[in-house]
Amino acid sequence: MMFKSLIPDLLKIQSTPMQTIAFAQKHGFEGVEFRFRHGDLQVTEDTVQQIKQAMKDAGVRAGNCSLLTGKSNDSDEDWNANMQTLDERCAIAAELGFSRCMWVLMPFHETLDYQQCWDMHVTRLQQAGDVMSKHGIRLGLEYISPLTRRKDFDMQFIHDLAGTLKLLDQVDRKNIGIMLDSMHWHCASETVSDLTALTNDQVVAVHVNDAIADRPIDEQSAFERDLPGETGVIDLDGFHDALRQIGYDGPVTCEPLHPTKWDNRDPDELIGKLSACMDRYMTAKTTS
Repeated sequence: MMFKSLIPDLLKIQSTPMQTIAFAQKHGFEGVEFRFRHGDLQVTEDTVQQIKQAMKDAGVRAGNCSLLTGKSNDSDEDWNANMQTLDERCAIAAELGFSRCMWVLMPFHETLDYQQCWDMHVTRLQQAGDVMSKHGIRLGLEYISPLTRRKDFDMQFIHDLAGTLKLLDQVDRKNIGIMLDSMHWHCASETVSDLTALTNDQVVAVHVNDAIADRPIDEQSAFERDLPGETGVIDLDGFHDALRQIGYDGPVTCEPLHPTKWDNRDPDELIGKLSACMDRYMTAKTTS
């Protein structure tokens, strides 16, 4: 059964792992999410046992996490540096119970054409997937669909579910699948049927949010979103119902990115509101 998971910094709330655990316990989140990235390691070998005990005491579990750098089109130098420490970072994440992580599939490249970009992603995904599989970790690939995120680049790349699935077919790693985001599902004009055609094994993690009201779909921005159900633009009932139909059993996290909306807000008040917004859909019953 899918469960509600929390990462406060998506609301511009900077918190330590211990604070995140406390927020989750207070506001009814079953899962917590941390970053284990190269150069951005929230939990270390020195603190892992303390965090593990705190999670146990609070009754929260591992949700999704970040193990790779934020962009799939990073330079070879950055990628190689990332890979050098991936195994030890996976070990720390796995010690805390994390078995799911995500990576953003950028919809463009500044220098590589489509085939070159494809080949680079196949190689990188196979490399990362093989390391993660030793630790029982699955990798979810998140496609970025808004036109505004790629329209200014000549070298455009995959930006929808169908294209991502084709890429994963060639990658051919059982521990690599999809990370679904309601915003990207909406902006790609995808349907509930597209989601119900998936299996639980293919879906690694889920992000939910709402789109900006009174804005055409081709003008929506990946960097401007709202809390689930706040605008009613995205069919979140259909989105969650599809997840229930396929038996999705992983974390659902809200990612309401916005440049200014969450500035200077009381953390407890904002996380409490987020929790209530998510409950509208997490507790709904399937109509089929």
